[in-house]
Amino acid sequence: MLKRSDSAFFWEERNIMAFSNSDWIVKLHYAFQDAKN
Repeated sequence: MLKRSDSAFFWEERNIMAFSNSDWIVKLHYAFQDAKN
C-alpha cells in the first residue's frame, strides 16, 4: 500500500509527464489503473 506522500509524488510525476511540452521530458500517452494496482 502506498503512503500518502508516495501517492502524491506519483500523481505529481504523472501530471508532469502528461501535460509537459518539453523535448526533454518523456510524454505520457496512456495511464492505466485497476482495482488491484
